[in-house]
Amino acid sequence: MQTKSKVYVNSVIHAIEPKLITEDRLIRLLDTKSLSDAMRVLAESGYGEGASADGADYQKVLLAEDRALARLVRDFATDDLAEILLLYREYHNAKVLVKAKYARKEADASLLYEDTVISPQSLKERLDEDDYEYMRPWLRTALEACDEVMALSRDPMRCDVIMDRAYYAELFHLLKGYNNAFLTDYYRTEVDLINLGTVARCKRLGLKTDFLRAQAIRGGVLGEKELYALMESPAEGFLEILRFTPYRDYAEVLSSSVTEGPVAFEREKDNVLLKRLLTQKNDLFSEMPLICYVMVKRREITNVRLILVAKASGTDLDEVRVRLRATN
Repeated sequence: MQTKSKVYVNSVIHAIEPKLITEDRLIRLLDTKSLSDAMRVLAESGYGEGASADGADYQKVLLAEDRALARLVRDFATDDLAEILLLYREYHNAKVLVKAKYARKEADASLLYEDTVISPQSLKERLDEDDYEYMRPWLRTALEACDEVMALSRDPMRCDVIMDRAYYAELFHLLKGYNNAFLTDYYRTEVDLINLGTVARCKRLGLKTDFLRAQAIRGGVLGEKELYALMESPAEGFLEILRFTPYRDYAEVLSSSVTEGPVAFEREKDNVLLKRLLTQKNDLFSEMPLICYVMVKRREITNVRLILVAKASGTDLDEVRVRLRATN
């Protein structure tokens, strides 16, 4: 549990913020000639806590950086805030291990977070034995539902949806106890934007409302009425449906994503959330600078992962460039 004053914690955050990878440094990383060169650039800045700069170990570098972030959260956040900020790690591991279980192969250890409430090894053993008795109810229910889905359809994408729904259900439960209006609003907005993106994807692929009903995540401001109305409306009618919601200004880019693909809307989604964070980062007498730093650092790690994976796989870097998420 954090026992240091908020002023002290936020002064530490202020001191380490300059180490975040700026947009210019991110472009430099993207423009390196090879994965090895990119790893060298990261090593020079101390990224990955001194993990090997060998390109073959890039996943270890990413996990080391995320492990350092988790340690910072546990050192400086209260227990309830740390549980909220680190909850994604538990569900990420569950997704990876469920897919490995039904593919009948070992999960790639480099994809698993090690310092979690339930260790990857313990979670794997429980999955292998179908023993979910002492797990948190949200995760237990999700794992049981995944077992049913995989027994009938072997569709891992449905398991992802089940896990995402369980993650947000538990997250909003924790947020009720934490009582931070900004953070609750932030995650409600995140859920709404995810659901709006799902609406656009359904319409782009010609999928029906029943598919959206099975995919949508609960907890946002937008209810089923608005989401289903969007599904039944032509794209040019989105503004009318969203006119009296917080998302009227994003109706046009959402409409465009139905025909032009998701990239522009995903970028707008990230920008909306980032702008909300940055309005709170200088409140030195609250926990918001720490929360904002953690959120931005996660974006940074996502950006670095996109670049390294692209370089390792030979993906077109111009495609990666438009998918990078703003961090400042």
